Amino acid sequence: MASRGLEKKTTTLLGTLLAACLVLFVAGGFYFGYVFYSNLKFLLSQPISPAESSHEPGASTRPKQTPVWGKERVNVLLLGVDQRPDEARRGDPTRTDTMIVITLDPVSKTGGMLSIPRDLWVPIPGLEAKGIDVDRINTAHAYGDLYKYPGGGPALAKKTVEYNLGIPIHYYVRVDFRGFERLIDAIGGVDIDVERTIVDNAFPDDNYGIISITIPAGRQHMDGEKALQYVRTRHADNDFGRLRRQQKLLLAAREKALSLNLLPQLPALYQRFKDAVKTDLSYDEGVKLARMASEVDSKSIVVQAIDESMTESFVTNGGARVENPKRAEIGRLIQEMFYPTSAGPVDLSAKLAEEKARIEVQNGTVISGLAGRVRSFLEDRGFNIISAGTANGLYDRTTIVDRQGKTYTRQALARLLSIDPTDVRYEPTFPTSADIVVIVGKNYPYSR
Repeated sequence: MASRGLEKKTTTLLGTLLAACLVLFVAGGFYFGYVFYSNLKFLLSQPISPAESSHEPGASTRPKQTPVWGKERVNVLLLGVDQRPDEARRGDPTRTDTMIVITLDPVSKTGGMLSIPRDLWVPIPGLEAKGIDVDRINTAHAYGDLYKYPGGGPALAKKTVEYNLGIPIHYYVRVDFRGFERLIDAIGGVDIDVERTIVDNAFPDDNYGIISITIPAGRQHMDGEKALQYVRTRHADNDFGRLRRQQKLLLAAREKALSLNLLPQLPALYQRFKDAVKTDLSYDEGVKLARMASEVDSKSIVVQAIDESMTESFVTNGGARVENPKRAEIGRLIQEMFYPTSAGPVDLSAKLAEEKARIEVQNGTVISGLAGRVRSFLEDRGFNIISAGTANGLYDRTTIVDRQGKTYTRQALARLLSIDPTDVRYEPTFPTSADIVVIVGKNYPYSR
């Protein structure tokens, strides 16, 4: 009985850590080792040496901000690098294709994940002598390696995020594309509901060329290669669409990891993945982080992104299209995620009243009268519903479309209707006069 309980606890913890890592494109294998050695008591007699972990050589000697473990929030920058195999062999400087901050608060036992668009146009600190003022945020890692910044690319990436978002970044974890593919394959692939067919005739390959890829609409089982294509392509939409696809796939990977009994495979998995990542977390710090992550309930993890409502597109003098940050909007998000008020939770009713969102409900199913029933449900709870009608097509999943950046209202609707974060999007060109549209899909409980 006790053995079964240990297995269940360990598997749950592993799933939690995979959630923290997969949702961030990173080091599942790195944390396999930590979970394995910190939670299976019968293996504590065979401790892993720090030299056998994926700890970055020399990282322990570099000065860094260190949180008071168990008492202060811990922020980890997770980096997915755009590096081909030959570039990795030569050690060429490389940009980050993915940047996500994971935050864990051990006091409130909450967590959050913030996706950062790679085209965010921001100052890159510490490179003034090189004549570099502003650039895409994803270039910080490449500049750090190119100009021998202390700590290299990861250190400058951390510094750039700190400088522009106003949050301390205590650690980093970095993985390349091949490591991501291997990690997805290790859990047997993932199942994804693809909203619309994706066609990309200019997807980059490993040989500096391009290939054509097609990912059909509907439920698709994806191995590591297909999953990487799904989260990397952006010619079919844009970088913000790609952020949403990343979150959708990685949340699906989290669910897959939670469903598997990986306990018997842990030793082999650890050996397989320990070389797939780089980090400045020491072994002991990784164990502490694992224990903290195990105490965070999945319902207490907030998934957010710096999306279209928080940026403004423009073309640089060099002809590149980039995203200028709207500092006030981003600042409000950072305040809510990383610096919640000590006076208590936000007064949501006041925020909703302040936004005065005009909401339209659309029926995306074949069930007659469903939009009217949902309208009544929301009106009874104080939402301002201006109309109810039929959607332009059928929807498998209930979706929220925010046209005006009414952040609190869309979040309140998502919580009330139990809508997955990946089914909430900002789309200012959506054809309606309402501020927010709720499209009721087949998965809505009222339709069952």
